[in-house]
Amino acid sequence: MTSTNKSQYSDIHLASTEINDKGLETLGNCCPSIKRVNLSRCHSITDSGITFLCRELDSLWIGSCSKITGIGFLECPNTLTRLGAGGCELTPEGVKAIVSDGGLTILHLSPDDFGKGWVNTESVMTISKGCSSLECFNLSNCKKVGRGGWEAIGQHCKNLKILHVSGCRKLCDLGLQALRNGCNKLDKLIVDDDNSCSSFALKLFKREKPGVMCSSDEYLLETWRMIIK
Repeated sequence: MTSTNKSQYSDIHLASTEINDKGLETLGNCCPSIKRVNLSRCHSITDSGITFLCRELDSLWIGSCSKITGIGFLECPNTLTRLGAGGCELTPEGVKAIVSDGGLTILHLSPDDFGKGWVNTESVMTISKGCSSLECFNLSNCKKVGRGGWEAIGQHCKNLKILHVSGCRKLCDLGLQALRNGCNKLDKLIVDDDNSCSSFALKLFKREKPGVMCSSDEYLLETWRMIIK
């Protein structure tokens, strides 16, 4: 790859490949204008490799990259707005690094198919306080998020429009109340029956925010209808 064609590569899809940190270093040097990268299920990359891509990066997907802790995001620029890290094993320090800039608008943290999930109440509190600009937050099947996490979302995520909570078993009445009272811009709350909310709390949410609560199937169908219009 010559210097004359470096800038034309802005979208890179390397999911499920054997690329390692050295490969990411080469990629970063050859393609300094990369904006969107998919590295999901690339099990050889670490936080060191991520730093080589952090120049003009806007979107990064690292789902199920088991060696990434998140600390490498300290080197990321404020251009990063979309991140998928479901199935990773981020540390508390890594979570703080991810939200240190506060520019994320889309964050996907749903665990992978093998059930790995580091997301808990404390991590959601950290994310909510550090990412007040979040518009879409996917926490589906994050079974360790308790009342404090939902209250933090309601208190800090005032720009939130879409929240996935299917499979969040610790979502309770008070947590749902915090979302109802705090997230005034919420358009969609994707939920299923796998939670700890009472039927009364669910009915109250639907009554006060009509059209917001929906199932995963309903949301996918609505999204598909919008695409094919």
